[in-house]
Order: sequence, then structure tokens, then C-alpha cells
Amino acid sequence: MTSETPLVSIIMPTRNESKAISYALRSIKEQTYARIEVIVVDSFSTDSTQTIAAESGARVISFPGKPLSARYHGLREAKGEYILLLDADQVLEEDSVERAIHEIEGHDRLILEERSFQAETWLQRVLALERTLDHQQPGADDPLQGHLRPRFFARDFLEKTYSTIRQLIPDDICVKIHAHDDEILYFAAAQLSTKVKLLPKAVCHIEERTLVDAARHSYGFGKAAKILKTIKFPNNPLQTRAPISSNLRKVLKAGSVQLLFVSFVKAFMYRVGFFLG
Repeated sequence: MTSETPLVSIIMPTRNESKAISYALRSIKEQTYARIEVIVVDSFSTDSTQTIAAESGARVISFPGKPLSARYHGLREAKGEYILLLDADQVLEEDSVERAIHEIEGHDRLILEERSFQAETWLQRVLALERTLDHQQPGADDPLQGHLRPRFFARDFLEKTYSTIRQLIPDDICVKIHAHDDEILYFAAAQLSTKVKLLPKAVCHIEERTLVDAARHSYGFGKAAKILKTIKFPNNPLQTRAPISSNLRKVLKAGSVQLLFVSFVKAFMYRVGFFLG
């Protein structure tokens, strides 16, 4: 690598991610592309997240906001020509960044195709099936109703995207948005440009190990989504999610009783969190 090789800034928002973040950070260190900086924007974790990140060589920044604003804060601190938005429970394939550098030419952003990481428990295997089906659905790359997410951006385009968001959503609301933050970000991007491309087999997601973990996560996600009712954002992502019927058809097509059960539990707990949380 030379000084002319583009710098890639990986921005990772965190909050008590000590169980997963080491896998994500290790996958970054093992990349075939070397010119990478890692910025961990931590929301005052009470576990060892910050220590693990710092020991890996990441730059750790404390920031009180939720992921939507945390990524923007990281963007302001980043020096890279390209920005990769990675979550702490995501593991990169070893050549993902190198391939992204080549594939983004002529585009503003890349969708990183996502699979499940080391499915060991029965629930993780069910969630892996669900993720595979999600990615095979028609319109999977739709910024609101699909499940594939752009994560690799040309820096100037991501800055324009956030400028659009900040014109529509006040900063005091942005800082509280966690649930569906990616839909908001990617929908705003879609309004600015159609120059998007898929990068196959790019990232793996660490799934919940138990049904209790999945239920707790869905409840928290639903609870966090309540803030979206307060924003006046065009085609509010909360209100334009794929209808339950389409998700049910996906599950029935798979012919998996376990997937049907898990999908019901997750959907039920999300709604409980939204209405009662």
C-alpha cells in the first residue's frame, strides 16, 4: 500500500458490545486491504467494550447519542476517502474492503450482502435460514422494505446524505434514534442517487444464541422505535415496512415450523415493546 492508496474509515457505534466486538475487530485486522482506520463511537459502555476496542488499535470516542447520530459523529472525525459503517456484531469477509474499493468505482455506495456467522445453536440456524430468505426476496435491496443495506460509501456522498437527514430531523431527535436508523439513512441516500451496487458475500452477522436473547432484542427494538412517531420524515420507515402478509408468505414458503415460531415471537415482542415499553 502507498500513501496514494485510499484510506478507508470504518465507523462502529457501540454500547456494551464486549461479547461480539472482538470478532468484528479481528475481521478488520485480517483484511487483505491494509489502509484502514477504525473509529469506535461508544455510548458510555459499562462493560469492557472500550478496553477491547482500544487494545485492538481502534480510536475510541465517547458519545452519548444512539447509532444514527453516532455514525455521523464518527464521520466528522474520520479521515478516509471511503466510509464503511459496521456494527459490532458484524464480521467482515477477509477481502471485503479490497473488493469494495474496486467495485465502488462509478457508484456512490455499495450494499454488503450479509450472511449469518457460525450458526451453532438451533436458534442461530433458524435465524440463518431467515436471513437467507430475506436476501432472496424480490426487492431485497429496496431501502425501506428490503433487507440488504448499503454500508460502504464514498465519503462526500455520505456527507450529503447526512446533510439531507439533518434538514428533516432535528439534532435532538437524531441523537435518540436507534431502531430503524439504517432505514432512515439508506432511504435518504436513495433520494440522492441510484448509483448503488451489491457486493456479494461481504459480511456475516452474529445472531442471538437463545430465544430469550432474540425476544429481548426485539422488545428493545420495538421500544426504541417509538421515537420515530415524533419525526416528520418523508415516507416514515416505521410506517412503510413490508406488510406482515409478505413476511408470512416468506416463512410459509420455507416450510419451517421453527422459523414460523421464531418469527411470531420476534414480531410479538417488537409490538409489545413498541406499545408498552
